[in-house]
Amino acid sequence: MLALLQVEYQSKSVSPFETHPISMWVFVGATFIFCGGLATNWESHSRPATRSKIISCVIPSSGALASVSLASVFFPRLFGWLCLCLWAVLPVILAKQISLASEHI
Repeated sequence: MLALLQVEYQSKSVSPFETHPISMWVFVGATFIFCGGLATNWESHSRPATRSKIISCVIPSSGALASVSLASVFFPRLFGWLCLCLWAVLPVILAKQISLASEHI
């Protein structure tokens, strides 16, 4: 996706941060969360089960959010916003289900 974005903007005088600032900053933030989750998961195998469940849900959801936010740059603006909003809600839904499951344990 990054290579496609580079090809798309190579002949333009503006960057994707200027044309789609929210999508690009969501991509950067989700990538940092993804990398932080991987580092935390890699370093801590002795953490409580609840924390590792949370991290195991944060990693794929932030990775998916990074991909969707980057892909939203290529879509028409309304469809890109729709995809971005739907995937931004996904971590909230997963966190709620994890907290409900941990209460029953």
